[in-house]
Amino acid sequence: MKQFGNSSTFTAYGVGGCKAGWFHIAFGPAQRIRWGIEPTIDALVAKATLDDRIFIDIPIGLPSDRLGRVCDAEARNKLQTQRLSSVLSAPVRAVLHHTNNYARANQISRELTGKGLGKPTFNMLPKIKEVSDLLGSCGKARKIIREVHPEVCFWALAGNRPMQYKKNLLKGFFERLAVLRELWPSISETIEAIFEDDAVLKTHSRGSLDGDDILNAAAAAITAWAEPQALRTLPEHPLKDQRGLPMEMVYVPCGTARLKH
Repeated sequence: MKQFGNSSTFTAYGVGGCKAGWFHIAFGPAQRIRWGIEPTIDALVAKATLDDRIFIDIPIGLPSDRLGRVCDAEARNKLQTQRLSSVLSAPVRAVLHHTNNYARANQISRELTGKGLGKPTFNMLPKIKEVSDLLGSCGKARKIIREVHPEVCFWALAGNRPMQYKKNLLKGFFERLAVLRELWPSISETIEAIFEDDAVLKTHSRGSLDGDDILNAAAAAITAWAEPQALRTLPEHPLKDQRGLPMEMVYVPCGTARLKH
């Protein structure tokens, strides 16, 4: 990549969970692109400054009852039937105390929401709790971390068009790659460099970090790099949960993302 298009001094991180911790791609000052895996989200926040942005693919603001989150419902509406199933309902906060007990977590979910807790959501609970615990104890984290959903990011960057194919299909990979390449023409070279990076391979055995993990982080980073006035949220006016955390998904509309060759 030759340039980002301005002289911003902050670093924009796009982050997603992986088996070894948290994989991230970061766009920073002096036209720098970085990537890596941190064992904890706390470690990544420690590296960042108060001016930086960390856009992360994990539910942050959590519901407490059967009403659920408006952002989840709006995301499904935007993604329509193509990617509807990619939006998991965020769990109620009470289940975070039972990350190792599916039966109990499922029971609490039924009591508070009238619905059971899906296994995919239960499997995410340790990551959700990790971020939740940090946000509860660290003012810096609350200032710089915001929630994104990769499929919402791709939908927006593609001009409000849901991706047609699943992300884990080869067609889905190249569909998303084409969207990102419009903003980042050299992204294929970066993906190749990531897979050949010894530091990444030492943390993550070859094959356990997927190409779609990289594309998701890239979409989040491009979103985080946008001008503040360009950022939008689902819903437009997010509610906050009982801990004061916004129940939102951040995105940047097509045409306002500023990462350019």
